[in-house]
Amino acid sequence: MSNPIFLHDNRFEDTTSLTASTVDPSDTSFNVLNVIDKRPYTIWQSGTSTGEKYITIDTSNATASADAYGITGHNLNGAVIAIQNSSDNFVSVTTVATFTPTNDKTFMSTFSSASNRYWRFAITQPTSVKLRIGVAVIGNKFELTAGEQREINPDSHQTNSIGADSKSLHPLGVTVRGRQRNRKVNLKAVPSTWIRDTFIPQWDSWMHKSEPAFYNWNISIASTASYYMQVVPDNSFESNYLDNTDFRNLSLSLKGLYE
Repeated sequence: MSNPIFLHDNRFEDTTSLTASTVDPSDTSFNVLNVIDKRPYTIWQSGTSTGEKYITIDTSNATASADAYGITGHNLNGAVIAIQNSSDNFVSVTTVATFTPTNDKTFMSTFSSASNRYWRFAITQPTSVKLRIGVAVIGNKFELTAGEQREINPDSHQTNSIGADSKSLHPLGVTVRGRQRNRKVNLKAVPSTWIRDTFIPQWDSWMHKSEPAFYNWNISIASTASYYMQVVPDNSFESNYLDNTDFRNLSLSLKGLYE
């Protein structure tokens, strides 16, 4: 059974050398840097030329490593996506993973850890369309040390809406703004040393700021249940000691767009 994983670490943010092979010439706002601003609604958009399209980073580090990838805010249904690395700017190419989305929802997956200076997405679209990507990540996953409890509801979500009633309390109508996915991550009997040495550095680095990340509660049995989520703002994690100081429970609340 796989443990829950986050993907926040991103090789595309290592340097300022992020490039794309094509950018839609009709609108300069579709810059490739949009894929690292953590906002799915600001996008990189390609031109309509056929053939492979690339998003590439020169990390300037021969040992830049990764073992996971994720994309959200896209229209890549049916495209063939390859995750590749190279030591010589892709004169020679190593493909570490391939994936073909069957819809336009968020996706994330893992692969055997690899290291190299250059990393890229190589995307082949079956039709001549403008590709769109909101957020793109190739990096190292953060794996929690224990599985979520069995009572989880992976489909839990709420509707964000505003309703109005008449003076006599008859419903006048409802304005629906959208739906939001909610997760309460509960881990039991987690080693205290792991919370101190592994979890808290991640919390201090990005979680406490509610920076979004890809999340999957069990990628081995729910590979399509990957979501782009964040720790609920103005929230904290809970971590209470058990009968001794060797183990603690851990819980935190997440939210994200329901797709």
